[in-house]
Amino acid sequence: CFCKTSNILGIEWLEQSAKEQKVLDPNDFLLLSDREAEKTYNFKLSDSLKNGSIARADRGGVLGGWYVYICSGVAGNKAPSAKELKLIVEAAGATMLYSLAEKNVIDPAKSIIITSDPATKSQVKERGVDRVTSMGGHICTTSWLFQTMITQSLADVSDDKNMGHRSKRKAESKSPPSTGKRKSARRR
Repeated sequence: CFCKTSNILGIEWLEQSAKEQKVLDPNDFLLLSDREAEKTYNFKLSDSLKNGSIARADRGGVLGGWYVYICSGVAGNKAPSAKELKLIVEAAGATMLYSLAEKNVIDPAKSIIITSDPATKSQVKERGVDRVTSMGGHICTTSWLFQTMITQSLADVSDDKNMGHRSKRKAESKSPPSTGKRKSARRR
């Protein structure tokens, strides 16, 4: 719900509305903190609500302007079903990619490839993953996705140390600058 509204209600609203047999003012029942969940998942609900409000206003959601591809084997494997993942991603403002074919990837640098946590070899080797990441696309884990949803904060996806990301462009940009001298790989 964070992706769509900051008006998160506690169960008390439903119970009291049923008891009084009328819909009560939801403002009196807004859930502004959840200490147990905050401790378990390392976030602050009030910050998430504020972040979500800003993200919705600025770009249509925390993943607004991004394209998301879910690798094979992610859905249902310690993660929601494919249908639920699609709903989560789209509620967050992203556009789902069902393939990494060239014709489908509009902006590789704004593409996030979601893998299991940890990523499997087959997920990283799926068709299109190398091509998209070599053009700036990002590999992120389901843990990153869920942390992004719960905090409503898009961590810097180009930061390789951040939540299981990997981007080949980033890794290549860290290589030492060329000296201008090039050695041939072939023997003469």
